[in-house]
Amino acid sequence: MPRSHRVVKWLVFFAAVNLVCALPVTYFWPLVTPDTAARWSIRLGDFSEVHFPMHFFVVSSYQHGHIPLWAAAVNAGQPADADIQFDSFYPPTLLLAVLLGGQRLLTPRMLVVDELAHIAFAGAGTLIFLLALTRDRASSLPWIARLAGATLAAVAFELSGYLTTYPLQDTDILQVSAWLPWTLLFVDLSLDSSATWILGLLALCFGLAILGGHPQALLYTGYAAALWLVIGSLRTKGPWSVKLASVARPGLGLALGIALGAVQLLPTLQMVPLTVRHKEPYSFLAGGFRMHELLGTVLNSGFGAAAPAYVGASVVLMSLGAVFAWHWRPWPMLVILGAFGLLMSLGGHGPLYPVAYHVFPGFNLVRDQERSILLVSFAAACLAGLGMCALWELLASASRTSVSLFLISALVLAGLFLAQLMAKVPILRESSQQAALLGVRRLSAFVIISVLIIGLGMLLGRRGRFVLVALIGIAIVELFTAHRYWGLVPGDLQPYPELTIISLMQHGKNGPFRVSTEGTLPADGNEGLIYGLEDVIGSTPLELSSFAAMNAAQPQGLLDGTRRQMLLNVRYIVTKRTFPAGAPLTLLGSDGPLHLYRLAPVISLPRAWLVHQVAVGSGQDVWRILGRSNVGQMAVVNSPLPLPLGQPGNETVKVHESSPTHLTAEVSTAGEGLLVWSQIYYPGWHVTVDGRRARLLPVDGALSGVEIGPGRHTISLTYRPRILLYGGMITFTALAIATVLLVAPLLRVWRSSTTVQSGGYGSA
Repeated sequence: MPRSHRVVKWLVFFAAVNLVCALPVTYFWPLVTPDTAARWSIRLGDFSEVHFPMHFFVVSSYQHGHIPLWAAAVNAGQPADADIQFDSFYPPTLLLAVLLGGQRLLTPRMLVVDELAHIAFAGAGTLIFLLALTRDRASSLPWIARLAGATLAAVAFELSGYLTTYPLQDTDILQVSAWLPWTLLFVDLSLDSSATWILGLLALCFGLAILGGHPQALLYTGYAAALWLVIGSLRTKGPWSVKLASVARPGLGLALGIALGAVQLLPTLQMVPLTVRHKEPYSFLAGGFRMHELLGTVLNSGFGAAAPAYVGASVVLMSLGAVFAWHWRPWPMLVILGAFGLLMSLGGHGPLYPVAYHVFPGFNLVRDQERSILLVSFAAACLAGLGMCALWELLASASRTSVSLFLISALVLAGLFLAQLMAKVPILRESSQQAALLGVRRLSAFVIISVLIIGLGMLLGRRGRFVLVALIGIAIVELFTAHRYWGLVPGDLQPYPELTIISLMQHGKNGPFRVSTEGTLPADGNEGLIYGLEDVIGSTPLELSSFAAMNAAQPQGLLDGTRRQMLLNVRYIVTKRTFPAGAPLTLLGSDGPLHLYRLAPVISLPRAWLVHQVAVGSGQDVWRILGRSNVGQMAVVNSPLPLPLGQPGNETVKVHESSPTHLTAEVSTAGEGLLVWSQIYYPGWHVTVDGRRARLLPVDGALSGVEIGPGRHTISLTYRPRILLYGGMITFTALAIATVLLVAPLLRVWRSSTTVQSGGYGSA
């Protein structure tokens, strides 16, 4: 190929990549525009209440030079290293901290830009993925045709309803989903090649998907990779030994990716059995689309709950065109992948999820099965790209009969579909008829326009191939106008206002303490991650079961609110309630309907206290005992203590807080006692008494305790999870192996060139 042709080829390729990367920013321009008058914001919800506070905490932790291990600000404290939604070890989040430096704080708009970058990254990955899928057609299909199909696939996936609607509220879903096309790309390449750099990149992509922070999206990515691996190996020519070898290569890459994610996986696997999400009922997990909601794949109105399923009429039409590519290698893999995602998206309303719930690992832990529409959107986008390539090939061969049959079939199917909708079948009665009929008119228009473009290309024959490129523009217009403002609100929302009562609590430091905001402040309990306050409520799916049991004991009448607040070291209450005169609370200030009260010392325990009486109990008995006792003088343990406790006397306890993961107490006591820490009991916390390791006990259902003898002692409580150390060692080892796999080919090339040069000088 002449050099000028290669230059033009690369220029066209980079133009396509730039188009794909620019579309998400153009689509969501109102979210990032510097013009505040024209600015829009993501509606208040999971983005502002869960994901931004978590990212803020992780980024600010790294900015201050420490790893975000323990989130003391939510649910009276829980492990941020193990709660996968914090994505504490996701490299792009670390990059945000580096780019912001030590002074600039993360803002919601910065996180939106990060989300758009992930959407663009997903689009670019889809483009390269489809180019790789059609590599075996390079001899019969022009490169420009493959690029046009790949561009259509990229546009269709990145602007699909799945990536442009509710995932904006769930940053972690976007982060993991963006790695799906890249993971499948290197799985596919490794089926045909033994190049080590492919295995290295496969491991990195799958490892980064693990670190991205959303278990369910990761589950679909993993199963998609496994499906692709198995189906692809079946199409490998040769004996079974060759087929097994082709499976082993990508299998090794995926296993290495799992090892790369071990720093996150191992702590999470340790935490999940200790949370409320460990044994959810089938009815809670089996939610999914109802059959009629799948019409949302082509109707943008009347099926609002199914907006994430939208791929558009032009994309569906072109994916039908992929039937002409049925004998191409990727066709069956894409069809099976899309069918798997479609059936799974029905949840308990379909036949596949009940089987997956009992058979396939992981599906008995995640809810909202409609999220598997990710696989449908991706498969439909790739099939649309294949459809464009197939039609291009047919037009190039002047096979007008096949194209004519395709157009006639498409029109007949569209006509039957529209006729049933217009007849107001019962499906429409379950949604908004008027909105659905508007969607039908829109669907009809894009079907007709797409058919006319294909028909024009057919009439022009070989010269009409380039007319098909117009379908990319049609797809962009259709997807751009479908759900552009879904989940957005006009204006520049400021979800985290500066409140006087927050300032009062921030400046009320006198030893560690917690607050009870009753969910009244912004972020629904996670505001402490932003404001630096330790709250006794939070908003995270992975709530520890022990802490949830303490919360449940209050409405059950087993443990009153005052005792719960004392156990949790609550000093301030933010509430909309008002308390009568004489109550043991002091009003410190108000912001509108919100009032800040400080609890009187008589009902406010410190972070740690000594007791000399214990009772033995477990389960509900713990709360019954605590509900009838003085929580500052007696504690409940799971099993009898080995030594009896002494009598109370002249004793002091002074707690110093140095970080969320380390507390120190200076204790003086005349007899044996049990030091109760108002610190959630969790694996990874270790205690020392005068520098010597001691046994940390579960106390009062959810808290921690340590036995101490008479005299003066220094007790240190430190969060240093061994499971994280083991995971980090595995991750580091896997990263070293992946680096070797990536660098090895370069070293071979360098050694080869060095040898050639040495031979040349020697002969001279």
